[in-house]
Amino acid sequence: MKKLTPELVKRHDELYGKLSVAWEKIDQVVVHINDMIERQLSDAIVEYNEIIKEAVEFRDEVVAKMDEYIDTRPEGWIEKEEGELYAGWKDAWECADLEPIGHPEVIQVEGQDTADDFGNLDTEPR
Repeated sequence: MKKLTPELVKRHDELYGKLSVAWEKIDQVVVHINDMIERQLSDAIVEYNEIIKEAVEFRDEVVAKMDEYIDTRPEGWIEKEEGELYAGWKDAWECADLEPIGHPEVIQVEGQDTADDFGNLDTEPR
């Protein structure tokens, strides 16, 4: 074959048209999701992180009270079973993972170049 027949050119053009329409649908969904990420999810993350700050302050307050309690105990108490249990409880509070969460990146979908590359294929040697 020296070049694409009119039937093959028509089929190529139809497929490229379908690819373009399908890509537009993907692009619209990505725009919608990114809008949700930027507005709705970001607002929820900010609210969550503010509560995390409160939880960290509370945790630190509880741990300080635990330290005060330990300071009132007699020498050697911490090495006894009751002291070890108490120290484990305190450690659990101190090590509680209360890190704020970050904002996610917007999403991107690769593929537009593929559709364009297909659409730009020559129908005959050049």
